Amino acid sequence: MAIIYTYPVKTNPAATDKVLISDSEDNNKTKSVSIQDIRSSTVSGVSSIAAGSNVTIDPTGGTGDVTVNATSYTAGDGIDINSYVISADLKANSGLVIDATELSLDLSASSISGTLGVADGGTSAATFTAGFLKANGTSPFSTVASIDLSTTDVTGELPVNKGGTGAITLTSGGLLKGNGTGPVTADGDIDNLVSAAFSTASGGSLYFGNIPSAAPSTGENIFIGSGSGNNITSASGSNTIVGSGSVTALTSGGANVVIGTQAGTVLQAGSENTIVGRRANVVAQGDDNVVAIGSAAAATQDGIAVGADSSALRDGVAIGYQATAAREGIAIGSGSTAPANELSLGSSNHALTTATGTPTVVNYLKVIVNGDVRYIALNSLA
Repeated sequence: MAIIYTYPVKTNPAATDKVLISDSEDNNKTKSVSIQDIRSSTVSGVSSIAAGSNVTIDPTGGTGDVTVNATSYTAGDGIDINSYVISADLKANSGLVIDATELSLDLSASSISGTLGVADGGTSAATFTAGFLKANGTSPFSTVASIDLSTTDVTGELPVNKGGTGAITLTSGGLLKGNGTGPVTADGDIDNLVSAAFSTASGGSLYFGNIPSAAPSTGENIFIGSGSGNNITSASGSNTIVGSGSVTALTSGGANVVIGTQAGTVLQAGSENTIVGRRANVVAQGDDNVVAIGSAAAATQDGIAVGADSSALRDGVAIGYQATAAREGIAIGSGSTAPANELSLGSSNHALTTATGTPTVVNYLKVIVNGDVRYIALNSLA
């Protein structure tokens, strides 16, 4: 065992200074060790204290009474510190939420501030007026109340199957012409329309539904109806013909007005006839000045037949259903028949009411014959 004597005190021993120890592992024999051997790694214990991040040591050398001072943390913007827990300080309805312990973005939030730029997929605008959105490169979107189709804002053409014309330009002053699903075209006139033609020359003729092979471009004719005016030539002008299959023989007549299906089929060279009604007709090919009005009505030169199935010979007048007038005869009333140069009123099937008894002035019909006033007795002879 080491014997302890009184020795002088050394205040700051060096690492190589010797210290006497009693070795418990060797029967407490007295041995000497250096101070540095005591602090070596072979001996457990703290050899030194060093300051780390956000930690200070007083004294800095780490000797004597050592005080460790940790830095105090202060929550910054958007951060909450509660004891040892650090969390995000989220503004209500700002878009940032905690979703199953993880930070997430809620695009439906009502208090999101700022605007999303165009480069990031937004509009860069906070508000819009009512209207249509209009992009502007990388600048904020804007709105327009309406789309001006006359500006460069609109390009391309609207196809036919979407209600458009499929054409970018059309001939000035032309008429539009359909082309199935292809682009609409424009023609200077209607010459190229199917079964229709009009001559722009002075005194041009118009044809609808039928274009005769020898149809004259002039003559101021109007033909409307399939097969009408099939044989018309340049020798015939100023005709107005309306009706399918009407006036199929006309070659040189003029100033005729014929309206009705298969009307005026006999007419070939006559002029100034007025024929109205289905199958209404003239009697002879060259009749002029005929008036035939009514289904199947017919008259010859200068005759007038008005009524279905009525007929009148030259200078005759027949008025009424199935009324018939011979040359210069006058037949008035349904079924009436007037021989040449006679007047016929009514018929046995459609009789006029006549007076009976003693003849008086009231029983007479006042008529003007050849310019003279006459009275025709209306008494029955029965």
